[in-house]
Amino acid sequence: MKLTKFLLSLIATIGLTWFLNTSQNVKGAPIPALGSLFSPFQGYWRNGKSLTDKPSDEMAQGIKNNVKVVYDDRQVPHIFAENVEDALFVQGFLHAQNRLWEMDFITRAAGGRLSEVLGDRPIRLGLSTIDVDKIQRRRGLIPGAEKTVKEWQADPETWALVTAYCMGANAYIAKLDPRDYPLEYKIFGVKPEQWTPLHMSLLATYMALDLALGESDVQATNAKALFGNDFDFIYPEYFPEQQPVVPVGTNFGTAPAEKDATSTIMSDKITPLSMIDFPSIHEDLQPDASNGSNNWVVGPSKTKNKNPILCGDPHLSLKMPSIWYEIQISTPDMNVYGVSLPGLPAVIIGFNDNIAWTQTNVGQDVADWYSMKWLNPNRTEYQYDGTTRKVDLRVEDILVKGVGIIKDTVKYTVWGPVVFDNDTMPNANMAFHWLANDVSKSSIKTFVQLNKAKNYDEYAKALEGFNVPAQNFAFACKNGDIALHLGGTFPKKAKGQGRFVQDGSNSANAWKGFIPKSMNPHYKNPARGFVSSANQHSTDPSYPYYFNSENFDTYRGRIVNQKLSKMDTITIEAMKKMQNDNFSLMAQEALPIMLNLLDTAALSTDMKQIVSELSKWDYYYEANKSAPIYFEEWFKFFYDEVWDEILSRTDKSRILKPTTWRTIAILRGDANNKFFDKIASSDKKETAKDLLITSFKSMMAEIPKIQAEISKNYPKTPQLIWANYKDTEIPHISNMPGLGRSHIANGGYGKAINAIKKNHGPSWRMIVEMTPERPRAFVVYPGGQSGNPGSKYYDQFVDSWSKGNYYEAIFMRKADEKLPTLTLTQEFKKVQ
Repeated sequence: MKLTKFLLSLIATIGLTWFLNTSQNVKGAPIPALGSLFSPFQGYWRNGKSLTDKPSDEMAQGIKNNVKVVYDDRQVPHIFAENVEDALFVQGFLHAQNRLWEMDFITRAAGGRLSEVLGDRPIRLGLSTIDVDKIQRRRGLIPGAEKTVKEWQADPETWALVTAYCMGANAYIAKLDPRDYPLEYKIFGVKPEQWTPLHMSLLATYMALDLALGESDVQATNAKALFGNDFDFIYPEYFPEQQPVVPVGTNFGTAPAEKDATSTIMSDKITPLSMIDFPSIHEDLQPDASNGSNNWVVGPSKTKNKNPILCGDPHLSLKMPSIWYEIQISTPDMNVYGVSLPGLPAVIIGFNDNIAWTQTNVGQDVADWYSMKWLNPNRTEYQYDGTTRKVDLRVEDILVKGVGIIKDTVKYTVWGPVVFDNDTMPNANMAFHWLANDVSKSSIKTFVQLNKAKNYDEYAKALEGFNVPAQNFAFACKNGDIALHLGGTFPKKAKGQGRFVQDGSNSANAWKGFIPKSMNPHYKNPARGFVSSANQHSTDPSYPYYFNSENFDTYRGRIVNQKLSKMDTITIEAMKKMQNDNFSLMAQEALPIMLNLLDTAALSTDMKQIVSELSKWDYYYEANKSAPIYFEEWFKFFYDEVWDEILSRTDKSRILKPTTWRTIAILRGDANNKFFDKIASSDKKETAKDLLITSFKSMMAEIPKIQAEISKNYPKTPQLIWANYKDTEIPHISNMPGLGRSHIANGGYGKAINAIKKNHGPSWRMIVEMTPERPRAFVVYPGGQSGNPGSKYYDQFVDSWSKGNYYEAIFMRKADEKLPTLTLTQEFKKVQ
C-alpha cells in the first residue's frame, strides 16, 4: 500500500513538474510554462524593477575607443563617443537593453513570424496568426528586405554603420541571462535572437507598411462601376479649398507628358460579397487612414526672439512601449538630440547645434493592384503583352509554435507577388506592386547626414538618399533659414494610374520610372514667414507629375496655416498651446449648415436642449464637453443616411466611401441634391432636411447606449463628456492585458491639430527654438524610456503627454557638463 501511494505521488509529481515546465495550448491560445514564469529566481519576479534603472559599466568588444553615457533624471541617455561607429554601437546596446522585446516583436510581425511566438490563434477579426504571417510573406516583404540589405552591403559607409549598430545590440543580447529576459519572453516562452541587418531592414519595412501602404484600388473601381458618370462628382481628386503642403502658385517647372492609364478592370460590376468579409482581411491590414502628423516652422520674422522655431508631432498608433526612444549622440563631428527607432541607428527626428528637422507622412499612393489574365487552372502562367509568362515560385516555411512548419508557396509575377488566392476575395489572384519592394526602405546614411548637417545645403543633400516611406521634412537653421522638402522616391505615373485596378496583361500600365528628385516639391524661406504640412495634398494641380491618394487630410493643414498667418511675436509657449489645440474646422464648416436646415418644430423638448447646446458650441473638442459627442453622432448618422447607395449594401466594405469634405460640400451647395434621396423610399423624394431630422433622432436614440458604456468604463465619473466617450488607451505592443494604459482622459480628435483618438495620435511632440547659443527644446511622448512594465520609467511620460505638458530637453555639449538633473553614468570600455 505504501509503495502504491509512493508511486502515485511520484507520478503526480512528475506530471505536475512536466506541466509547470511545458507551454500549454488552451483553445488555440498558447500559455507559457507556468513553473518558470512564476519562479522567484527566473520568472516575472525578476522583472519587478528595470535592469537599466542602475546601468552597469561594460567591457565592449568591437569599439575603437571608450564611450561614456550620462543619464538624466528621465533616463534619457547622452552618448559621448570618439567616432560615429562607436556611438552607434552603444546606441544598439542601449536599444536592446531597454526595448529588446519591442525590436524583436515588430520584426517578427513584419517578416510573417508571429505564429512562432503566439502559435495558431485568432488575433484579428477573421484572421489567425497564420493568416497574417501568410499575408506578410505574400506581400513580398522578406525578399524586399533582403534586397535592402544587399544595397547596404554595396555601400561601405552604410555597411559600417549597420555593422556597428548590430554589434552593439548583440553585445547586450550575448550577456543577457535567461533569468533576466524581458517579461514578454517569459510569458510567450521564446528566446531573443541575434540582431542582424535583415532585422533592421524588416523593422524599416514595418514603418513602410504603416506609412506607405495606403491604397483603395478595388474600392475605387467598384465605386466607379456603381456610380458611373457621377463618380467624378462624388470623388473629385482635389479639394478646391485645400491649402497644399507647397503653397499654391509655386513654379514647379515642366515635365514630359505621359499618356493616361490604358485601362481599368472590374468596371462593369460590383464584386459580390462572399463568405469572407472584406474588412476582416483587407481593411484590417491597411494602415490607419489617420496616420499623418503636423509640422511647421516659423521664421525669425514671426517670432518674438527673432529665432526660427520648429514644431513637430508625428501621429501614429499608440503602443506601450512607445515606438520612440529619446537619446542624444555626441561625437567630434556630430552632436544630435531627438528620438530614435529601437532597432535602427541614428536620430530620426531631432536637432543639433545648427539645424532641426521633423517629418510628416506624405501619403501618396505607391501600391497598385493588377488584374491578371491567367492561362491555366493553377494560375502559374499568365498573359503579358501577348506572350505567355510563368510565375516565379518562392516557398515560405512558416514555423507555428506547437505545430511545426507550414509551407506556403508565393507566386511572383512581373508586377510583384499574388497576395490573395482565395476566390472569395476581391483582390483574389491579382498581382501587387509596391514601391517599398522596389527601393531601399531605410536610408540610414540619410539620417546620419541629417544628424551632422550644419545648413540648408547639407540638409537638402541628405534627403537625396531617402526613399520610402515618403516624408515631408520640415527644416530650421540657426542662421534663420526655414524650408520644407518632400523626401522620398515617387513613381512617375500617367494621369489616373494607380487609382483603379489595372490590366496586368499590358506593360503600358507599368510606372514610367521615377520622378527626378530635383523635381520633388520643396520651398525655402517663403514670404509668408512659415512652412507647414499636415498630410494634405502635396501640391496644387499645377505640379507636372500625377499623384493620388484618397486619404489626404483636408482640415488640419488649413487650421495650422490659418493660425500661423494671424500670429506674430511667436514664442515657445504659444507653440505648446497650438500643438494642443482641439479646434475642429470640420465642425465649424458643417454644423451651422446642419442646424440651419434642421426642422426644430419636429423635435421634442429634450432634443431642443441638445440643439441649443450645439448652437453655443465653439467647435473645440475639449475633454469636459458634451457637444462634441452630439455632433460626432449626428454627423455619423447623417453621413450614413446620405450614402445609403453604399452603406445599405451587404458589400459596402468593398466600395470607396465618399470623403467627409465632399459630403459637406454637397450639403452646402444643394440641399436638394439627388443623393439626399433615399433609395429605399419610392414614394417620396427626400432632401437634406429630411435626412438631418432622421439622423438627429437616431443620434438621440444612441445617447443612452453611449451613457451606459461610459458608466461601465468610468463608474466613479460617468459624465457624458468627450474624454469618457473617446476613452483613449495605449495598449501593449503585443496586446497583453494589463501591460498598457487605459481610460486616459483628454481632449482632441483626429481632425484637430491635437489629433488624439482612441489609440492613435501624437507619438512625439517636439518644439525647438534655434537660438544662437544653444538650441532650446521642449519634448514629450506617450510612454517612457524603459520597455519593462515593472519599471517606473515604462510609462513615466504618459500623464504629462495627456495633459499637454512638456519636458525641457537637456542638450549637453560635454560629458562632464555639470547639470543638476544628471543622475547616472555608464562607461563602455574598449577590450584591449
